[in-house]
Amino acid sequence: MSITYIVPSKNDDYDPQNLDKLILTLNNNVGQLIDLKLEVEPILLDWGSDVPFHTLDRIKNEVKVPVKHVYVDKSLFAAEGLNPDRYYEYFAKNIGIRQASNKYVLIENSDIINDEELAQSIATVVAADKHGVYFRPTLRVNVWYPKIDEYTHYNTIDDKPLGDLNPGDFMMATKDDWLRAQGYDETNMGHRGVKRQTNMDVEMLCQFNRLGITVEFIQGYYRHMDHDRRGMNADQQFGQSAATRNVQGYNNRETWGYMNAKVEIKDGVKILSI
Repeated sequence: MSITYIVPSKNDDYDPQNLDKLILTLNNNVGQLIDLKLEVEPILLDWGSDVPFHTLDRIKNEVKVPVKHVYVDKSLFAAEGLNPDRYYEYFAKNIGIRQASNKYVLIENSDIINDEELAQSIATVVAADKHGVYFRPTLRVNVWYPKIDEYTHYNTIDDKPLGDLNPGDFMMATKDDWLRAQGYDETNMGHRGVKRQTNMDVEMLCQFNRLGITVEFIQGYYRHMDHDRRGMNADQQFGQSAATRNVQGYNNRETWGYMNAKVEIKDGVKILSI
């Protein structure tokens, strides 16, 4: 049983505890899956960090699980027509999907901790060789780092009878289904006139639905280590999520970051640049 586990992240000052959370996420979530006898291909997808994760002593010394490093140089974002200084996490997710060696591909953000029941549910899906898309565990708990045991509020199916249509923290599907759905749309503009990750998450889910690929919650819960949004609520910070998608997909879907890329392996790190 095998799965590719992708964690996209960026080393910047957006979240002061970003590195702490990333290390905790990798050690906990990958370690759980390994303990359940899964063969795990963990990929840390570094999207344009000025100081790449793979150069940091804390990553080298404190990450206790094997991790493959993929670094996307800012020059590649610019070559693809994207602003290299914005938060294009979904672009990194697309590249990560192309990197995957296994049938199943799980993408999780770098600030969540999976519960043991969720890890077991992931292993069960892989063992049963099931198709479909699994997003948002049946319970999401928001916590404030570093007090990760202090639950602040719940976000469950019961709270939202139609389901939570902002699935971006967690989504698992077969690689074939990711490719069939064309990944995240990099040309769509959100309601603010800019490309936002939250818009892409919702539209990715809509695209799976549009193709008739079964979408469901997965049993278990994770703790989302939230960060200080300077007193703004979620609607103020992110705006309303888009509910439609450009069915034509985006203009570089055939290559997902490789159209302009030079790929080199340096000290075991895969580096994409121009």
